Amino acid sequence: ASSYALYLVLAKPLLERYSPIRVIGAVFFWGAILGSGLLWSSLEVRADAFPSILAWSGMMILIFAGTIMAYVINALALLNVDSSLAAFFTFLQPIFGSMLAIVFLGEKMGLHHHLALAAVLGGLLLRTSVGRKFKWMPKKLN
Repeated sequence: ASSYALYLVLAKPLLERYSPIRVIGAVFFWGAILGSGLLWSSLEVRADAFPSILAWSGMMILIFAGTIMAYVINALALLNVDSSLAAFFTFLQPIFGSMLAIVFLGEKMGLHHHLALAAVLGGLLLRTSVGRKFKWMPKKLN
C-alpha cells in the first residue's frame, strides 16, 4: 500500500509532463529490472512442468488486461483528478475481481462479502460526494 501510494503521488507530476504510455512504460521497465532479482532467486526450472500454450496465453491476457491496462487507465485518471481520489477508486478492483469470480468460477457471495461490498461502495459514495449538498441531509451537515 505504501509503494502504491508513493507511485500515485510521484506519477501525478510526471503525467503532467509526459504521456501516460511513456510513464507506465518507465514504471514497468524499472519494476522489471528491480524485481528480476527477486524472481531469479526463487526460480526453479523443471523440465516436466513446462506450461502449455493455453497457460501462457492466459498469463499474457492477465498481464495485459489486469496490469498494463489497469495502470494506463489509472494514469489517465491521474491526469484529471487528485491522486488521493484516484487511489480511492482502486478499491473497486476487489469488487470487479469478485464479480469475475462469480461469473466465471461460480463463486458464491457470503454475508461478509456483501458487508465488504457495502463498505467499499459506501466509502466511495462519501469520498466522491465531499463538498456536495444533499437535500435529504440536515442543514447543519450541509
